[in-house]
Amino acid sequence: MRKSRLDAMAKQEVVEALIPPYRVDFLHPIDLVEEALIAYGYNKLGWEIPNVMTIGRVHPKEKFSKKVRLLMVGLGYQEILSYVMTSEKELFDKVLRPKKPIVKVANPVSKAFAVLRDSLMPGLLSFLSNNVHASYPQLVFEVGDVVVVDESQETKTRNERRVAAALADDVVSFERIQAHLDALLRNLGVKYGLERFEHPTLIKGRSAKVLYELKSGTIEAGYIGEVRPEVLEVLGLRCPVGVFEVNLDPLIGG
Repeated sequence: MRKSRLDAMAKQEVVEALIPPYRVDFLHPIDLVEEALIAYGYNKLGWEIPNVMTIGRVHPKEKFSKKVRLLMVGLGYQEILSYVMTSEKELFDKVLRPKKPIVKVANPVSKAFAVLRDSLMPGLLSFLSNNVHASYPQLVFEVGDVVVVDESQETKTRNERRVAAALADDVVSFERIQAHLDALLRNLGVKYGLERFEHPTLIKGRSAKVLYELKSGTIEAGYIGEVRPEVLEVLGLRCPVGVFEVNLDPLIGG
């Protein structure tokens, strides 16, 4: 205890210690036990498996998400982390998306955190907008949850784990961003197809719907395309941007 600068004294089987005023981390007697164990060394203690019914392990969703992150980094992308809570302005207005039912916070502290995101793409474009001073090309991605309205669920909402990527450079084409999506899905062992699709944020004729071809059938998974010049102007972006966003949930455990 004295090595930890605690004025300690042993009285038979009881140890009394005077805690310095700057050690605000001491709240209970068990904190003194922890301090002694740290000084002694946790590695010197024996170990045993706890007598419980289950043993902890990494959740399959997190394990799969880690694999996706490693693949995206291997493709030259940098991961970003943005808040699940955002604003309607960023989620809809800035990217020219029509408003739709979303989850709203009852008593938000700020308008900037008044709703829960239903897409990762607006957050990526906002990140690029805040980093126009950085050198190009800029390749960013995010793996995270979105919250969508689903009346069939008990909570009337559903979480989805998605991956989204954005590529900003002097020259960006549909083929270039599609090559990255192709590399990602092929390395995940996923067969997919593209179908003509119009998205309010993307250029007409340069966007497509992403379809997973699974054993259970073909399902819609997301979208890919080039961002409209009008959106780039609103966000103050100075070069073309290509994006894609797909749902990972159908692939987890499959």
